[in-house]
Amino acid sequence: MMVASNSSSLNEEQKALLHSGWTEGRDISKHCNWTGIVCNDAGSVIEISTRRYFFIPPSELRNFNFTAFPNLIRLELTGLELKGTIPSEISTLTKLMYLDLSSNYLEGELPTSISNLTQLKLVNVASNFLRGVIPSTFGQLKCLAQLSLHSNNLEGPIPERLGYLKHLEQLTLSNNSLNGSIPSTFGQLEDLESLSLDSNHIEGSIPVEFENLFHLKALDLSHNNISGVIPSGIGQLSRLSTLDISNNSLKGPIPFGILYHCSYVQLSNNFLSGHIPSQIGNLSYLDLSNNSLSGSIPEGLHSVPYLNISYNSFVPDTHFCGFPSEALIGNKQSPSCSSPYSTIALVSLAALNCFFITTVFIWLGIGVFCPLQREYGFEERSKNGDIFSIWNYDGKIAFKDIIKATEDFDIRYCIGTGAYGSVYKAQVPSGRNVALKKLHNAESENPSFYKSFSNEVKVLTEIRHRNIIRLHGFCLHNSCMFLVYEYMEKGSLFYNLAIDEEAQELNWKACLSDFGTAKLLSSDSSNQTLLAGTPGYVAPELAYSINVTTKCDVYSFGVVTLETIMGEHPKELLSNMSKPSPPKIMIKDVLDSRIPLPFLRKDMRDIVLVLTLALACLHPNPKSRPSMQDIANELLFSKSPLLWHFDGISIHQLVNQEIYAIGKN
Repeated sequence: MMVASNSSSLNEEQKALLHSGWTEGRDISKHCNWTGIVCNDAGSVIEISTRRYFFIPPSELRNFNFTAFPNLIRLELTGLELKGTIPSEISTLTKLMYLDLSSNYLEGELPTSISNLTQLKLVNVASNFLRGVIPSTFGQLKCLAQLSLHSNNLEGPIPERLGYLKHLEQLTLSNNSLNGSIPSTFGQLEDLESLSLDSNHIEGSIPVEFENLFHLKALDLSHNNISGVIPSGIGQLSRLSTLDISNNSLKGPIPFGILYHCSYVQLSNNFLSGHIPSQIGNLSYLDLSNNSLSGSIPEGLHSVPYLNISYNSFVPDTHFCGFPSEALIGNKQSPSCSSPYSTIALVSLAALNCFFITTVFIWLGIGVFCPLQREYGFEERSKNGDIFSIWNYDGKIAFKDIIKATEDFDIRYCIGTGAYGSVYKAQVPSGRNVALKKLHNAESENPSFYKSFSNEVKVLTEIRHRNIIRLHGFCLHNSCMFLVYEYMEKGSLFYNLAIDEEAQELNWKACLSDFGTAKLLSSDSSNQTLLAGTPGYVAPELAYSINVTTKCDVYSFGVVTLETIMGEHPKELLSNMSKPSPPKIMIKDVLDSRIPLPFLRKDMRDIVLVLTLALACLHPNPKSRPSMQDIANELLFSKSPLLWHFDGISIHQLVNQEIYAIGKN
């Protein structure tokens, strides 16, 4: 009897597939072997997914007989130009957990019968032409983790009952015509990580209950009619990395903590007032333009790669010096600031955790900085060929202090050794620690090196960026040459990737040191005769050539980038890629397995973009590698598409830069 029942069910599934018009010459008797269809052990369909390259021609969704698939768990019919309405018969799929009908031409209203599918974890009907209101009965979907209804024509208020979805992690309702206020019940969404309500007609204030969203990482309320103040509790959400509440009618001060916890902050086009909080964290993007902010500008904003504080009422002072003029336009006239240096600073690749990956993975900091100012205290002395120069952040560092603190560079203070020198930890009289990189004698004994070294290091001391370890100064002595760096407690990238406990705690806030030092150690960087560098990071052409170019640095950058993403040196991946017939390696198989795969589409896009650029840096032909300016432009201005998953994307496709075609599917 069981066999007969199964047979009948299978026949119904086959008939439904035939009637849908999706077979396209496929053998219906082998439907379980079709790409995009997965069956259980009994031969009943449990998954239908166009994300697995299961193509179907444009058709009416009503042609699909939902009632014929009682065991269906996953239904993904995205980007297929499907037309018509969502049939109420969809409620017969009682085992359904994943429903994705996004990027089609579906119209009509959202059927309330969807709320009967109590096993649903994901509902995505974004980018269609759906209208009407969001059914309040969606609040019954107790297992729901992701609800995406953006880019439709939905209207009316946001149902308060959505705040009862205790397991909801991602809610996206943007680009509709929703009105009313934000339900205070949203403060009960304790697992919520991403909330997007932008580009609607929402009014009222931001609920103070948002202070309970301890897992929130991304909040976008921009382009609405929201008024009132920004709740102070938002500044205490330590996991919040992306905040966009621009283009509203908010007033009052910027809450303390927002500029410390977040990496991306967009607050432009409001009526905010007061001063900018002085506590600045690892910001990569800050837009406060078109508000009523006043006071002085915190010095910490110099390290923000993208900054726009135009059209406010800031008081000009010496801190204005070094900001691009377009970032300050619309304020009181700033003091003139001449600069002999125009510095392009390559910024770091940090370790993997939250991509926010929001923030962005690698950034380029481009800035014009003032000469060394008296306030920082620039000291030089020359005696018997000695030069000692410090960007004197505490006014107390002197050569004798360095020698005393390290007991003349005793090995007990040595914390690492590289190709060009050893690194020592020293405590200066102020009580702060610095890192000293003492260069090997071979370079320090070269008299012709002094001038070029001192000139270029002075330029490096001008660089201020959150992801570059600050170089406080240097010393050139007849027999002693060292660099004075900011000391980083967490140690090297290698250490943090090698230790599981450390790697799992890392996020994109890491710093880059030792950048370009190899170039400084040669007065003619285009004709360096000494090959020095860490094995495994040196460009392959240096095995047969002594000509060191910037493309050698690009190769090393690519290796470090891959190592950070993978959590280990990519030697095996590089070996496989060099084979005549390389094996098929998928993206998800190379990511650091100690860190959960990202679920936000922006994070997935950023990972793919950075992987693509890193692989381009490793091209065996140096002339085919991009320049660092090319890489920076791609990272800052790339318009690569958002992704829903990594399924089906291989390293080979990234090498051939085929991802853009994939992203459109």
